[in-house]
Amino acid sequence: MTITNTTKIKTDNFETKMILGNAGERSIGKFLEFMNFQIQDVSKDKSKRHLGYDFVVMNSGIKVEIKSSLAVTNKMLTICIEEDANCDERYGKLRPGWLYTSTAETICFAKRSKEKNKMAVIFKFDDNFKNYYKNISKKYPLQKNYPTMLKGNPLCIGSYRKIPLKEFPPSMYATIGYYEE
Repeated sequence: MTITNTTKIKTDNFETKMILGNAGERSIGKFLEFMNFQIQDVSKDKSKRHLGYDFVVMNSGIKVEIKSSLAVTNKMLTICIEEDANCDERYGKLRPGWLYTSTAETICFAKRSKEKNKMAVIFKFDDNFKNYYKNISKKYPLQKNYPTMLKGNPLCIGSYRKIPLKEFPPSMYATIGYYEE
């Protein structure tokens, strides 16, 4: 496995990453409620964190994981898929990423934006998605995150692949755009 090293100097702050993730979760939560879905937000429930989902849509019991990792890279929509939560033994036990650990049935990639126009891409997180990803992933380098710090202590270094959305057939996902005050 070849990992592109991006860990020269910069570090990521765990609290900052949580704030950014929470903003994406709130946006999608508001959208689901607007669509008259009753949701249970379990994102802050530490006892459920290992299950790897943020919301349960109460009407159906569907578990939804929100990822704030939809981005525009080189004028192309990309999604970041975490393969390792920690890929460096210097930072503790090696741990697989959400791709392998999440029990969600739906993954929603939300675009972080300061603009009021927002966007999300929703996939069924099933064997079809995982197998398709496995087949296309080798075309894209596995990249290391910057070390994530918590109160000045290194916590982990994850790894991910940036995959252009155009790699997935449109039948595999739904795109939503929404406006937020």
